[in-house]
Amino acid sequence: MDSYFGTDYFERLGISYVVCGSKTNIILYAQILKFFGIKTYAIFDGDYTKNKDGKNKQNNAKQNGNITEYFSGVRVEIPSSEVCKLYTSYEENLESELKKCMPDFDEKYQILCDKAEVYSDKNSDIYYEMLKNQSFQNSIFEEMIKTIYSCLNS
Repeated sequence: MDSYFGTDYFERLGISYVVCGSKTNIILYAQILKFFGIKTYAIFDGDYTKNKDGKNKQNNAKQNGNITEYFSGVRVEIPSSEVCKLYTSYEENLESELKKCMPDFDEKYQILCDKAEVYSDKNSDIYYEMLKNQSFQNSIFEEMIKTIYSCLNS
């Protein structure tokens, strides 16, 4: 089984990544990188069910629209899980997509959190441990990685 998440997987492909902290920062980071001639590819959560009511829902849709429009020229305020030429959106979030590939995601996550004495609903180090030997053949993740590689090497 090939892993997509070995210790130097992205580096071997010539891909560096920047954690923006929140989708509100994605365009700013992309503009800064573009200024220096660095190609960018965005990955973000659509957060479809998050804050479904009122102002938060409107703000979330606006941010999604801003990102999709910046990277593709087409405004999509409620994106589906989709790999596009310059961005990937998850309809809900990364965890929802991982659960499609790993039905026991929650159980494995909890076991590793307990073992590491980490108590958080999201932890990138735990995700790494879970995913480093996982195969993602024929999944959105395989398609995304191929698209990123193609985008950054064109």
